[in-house]
Amino acid sequence: MAFPTDDYTPHGYLDTPTHTRNLTPRGVLRSHGAGFRWHFPAYAGMYGGRRETYRAGFQVAIDGWLRLADYTRARSPYHSKDLFAFDLARGAAAAQVWFQLAGEHVLHASAQIARAGRVAICAEYTRLLAANGEWGESGLVGRIDGDTLELQGFEDGDAFVLWASQPWLDVGITAEPADVRDWAATGAPGLPAEGFVATIGARGAQVALHAVIGLAPTGRIEVLLARGKTADAARRALEAARLTTGSERARKQAADAAFWARAPRLEGDWPDHWRRGLVYDFETLR
Repeated sequence: MAFPTDDYTPHGYLDTPTHTRNLTPRGVLRSHGAGFRWHFPAYAGMYGGRRETYRAGFQVAIDGWLRLADYTRARSPYHSKDLFAFDLARGAAAAQVWFQLAGEHVLHASAQIARAGRVAICAEYTRLLAANGEWGESGLVGRIDGDTLELQGFEDGDAFVLWASQPWLDVGITAEPADVRDWAATGAPGLPAEGFVATIGARGAQVALHAVIGLAPTGRIEVLLARGKTADAARRALEAARLTTGSERARKQAADAAFWARAPRLEGDWPDHWRRGLVYDFETLR
């Protein structure tokens, strides 16, 4: 018996098994729109209770729709600790987007889009400069390197490298969040003549860069976002993950099936939210 597919909430977390609060902080992966973001060292709200050094991730926008509330259907048919699927629709456009963690430092999405005019990948990197009081962080810089997008600390701080399987139709990097919705819908303007975008702040300030990549909504789209202490380290993690994403998803689905073959389920005349609630509880305990 496989994982019990259902009409789950399109919100949640992905398991980061190497993360611990003090000894090995890796951050947590929490949903954001039709996507996920790392919150490091932990999510600042709710029970996380710690100020974030950074949050970074990406979401998928269909025909410019960024918020889940923009869709007429936004649900999650598959909602385990390791695999999360978004089922999205508005008008004729529909999409199913699967997310997983590929290794320790790579976020992977696989999207199948139907009858949409445009797909945009919207990435974000928000950082608290010199969160621990060190000297050497003055902002963030974003640029294109070959077929990857780089968002990294300037001059210090973690780096993120994004790759997509489809050729890019357009790209833009900005420090203004308001630009993201416009670019997701109509296209990004490209980079300035100097070839990069930077945002600078004083020690203790929070700065952010946003990037939008436009893709043709044809076939399956694979997206990887890797992190590292340097851009080279992030790129090495990305290249390693490109070889294993398919087998990693198959392994995780097999592990889900093995667990749910023996786990209790609610069947019969139960309220729908009770049936799904038991799944949430068991996946959280896993």
